[in-house]
Amino acid sequence: MRFKSLIAAFNQIKSDYGVPDVLIYNAGANTINNPSILDQQDLLNDFNVNVAGALTSSQQVIPEMIERQKGTILFTGGMLALNPVASRASAAISKAGLRNLTFTLADELSPHGITVGTVTIGGVVKPGTFFDPNRIAEAYWVLFTKHDKKEILYKQ
Repeated sequence: MRFKSLIAAFNQIKSDYGVPDVLIYNAGANTINNPSILDQQDLLNDFNVNVAGALTSSQQVIPEMIERQKGTILFTGGMLALNPVASRASAAISKAGLRNLTFTLADELSPHGITVGTVTIGGVVKPGTFFDPNRIAEAYWVLFTKHDKKEILYKQ
């Protein structure tokens, strides 16, 4: 199984610290190539990081969150999901998949008191700019505290 180490890491976290109240999945992969020449394995590898890893991570905390009737799962998305660019086809495809995973998990889990959302970032993260990580962190805080949105489009 491809995700054994990820599952093992969650088991270790649960053993050492207990079940998390919040999961933030902030992984990303982006093979740069136009779709007509994009290698299928590169697309699958990026999809595994961007979507399947998010799903696997979520599945490690969902049962306990359902049991407690509370929890928050947040993902880092990308504006390529809404505005695809040919040279970033792989990221556009997989970030669209992550966005749909977010919305479907939110629909499934909201009756259980679990908030699921995404911060969809529309630029290159860089300290000292509008896309400074500390500024972007505020968007995650809003999703965590307000519980009334599935997505924040973080763009200029």
